[in-house]
Amino acid sequence: MDAQASRLFFEATEAGRPVRGEFRRFEADIAFDPDRPETARVEVRIATLSAETGRPMHDQALQDADWFAPARFPEARFSLSGARRMPDGSYLGEGSVTLRGRTQPVRLSFRLSIEGEVARMRGEAVLDRLAFGIGERTDRSAGWIGREVRVEVQLLARRETPAAP
Repeated sequence: MDAQASRLFFEATEAGRPVRGEFRRFEADIAFDPDRPETARVEVRIATLSAETGRPMHDQALQDADWFAPARFPEARFSLSGARRMPDGSYLGEGSVTLRGRTQPVRLSFRLSIEGEVARMRGEAVLDRLAFGIGERTDRSAGWIGREVRVEVQLLARRETPAAP
């Protein structure tokens, strides 16, 4: 994965208005064959401390014990094993997200283009923040901050050359 050219965004609503942020640091190990998507394997490690919205009040809140709590949970993980090609040419992967010590199933829909040794992927998943205990104390009823969090990933990866024996 080319970390400089890859992005991991999240978007929730606050008082009905979108709040968009980005995880600035994450790593991914990807094994994907478009001819055999069922064999796909993806592991993503996300530094929770790297979450930023560009709004100081929100950025500070994300570091709170009720939100991402990076002092206690410094890393979130996304794991995918297998995907299937959809009729429109996109893919749907079944995986899981581990955040704040809780693991939940997730579906990732994505599109992939490969040119030579470079692959570009754009995908999206929707998470329920309360399923991970995020904001339970602050807004359990989701009256102020919506439950749904849309996650958008944009990856650029280069094929690794196998090591010589």
